[in-house]
Amino acid sequence: MTTTAIPLTDLAAMRARSENASPGPWTVVSGGHGRYVDHDITGPARSAHHGFFKRDAEFIAHARDDIPALLDECNRLRSRITELEADTAFLGALEAAGVDNWVGYDHARALHRENAN
Repeated sequence: MTTTAIPLTDLAAMRARSENASPGPWTVVSGGHGRYVDHDITGPARSAHHGFFKRDAEFIAHARDDIPALLDECNRLRSRITELEADTAFLGALEAAGVDNWVGYDHARALHRENAN
């Protein structure tokens, strides 16, 4: 698992591959020559959709790297959320206990409010 964020350019490329691929649902079909991915294409004849096949192939080929990267990103963000929730709960407990009289507390709260906006 990585601890750094997926660069926005990589996310944009993943999004483009996803949006450029033909719509689902997709299915795995067993045929005389093995298994392959199939999906319903509505509209003009299948031959008119040859551009989809190249974009679908690109989407499928990148899925092996894209999906693990996205799962790592989900784990990284969930871990960060857990850390932030713990920090928030601790700060809430301090405030609930009346621990708001140390030097700099009001200044820190003001800075926090400024950064939140």
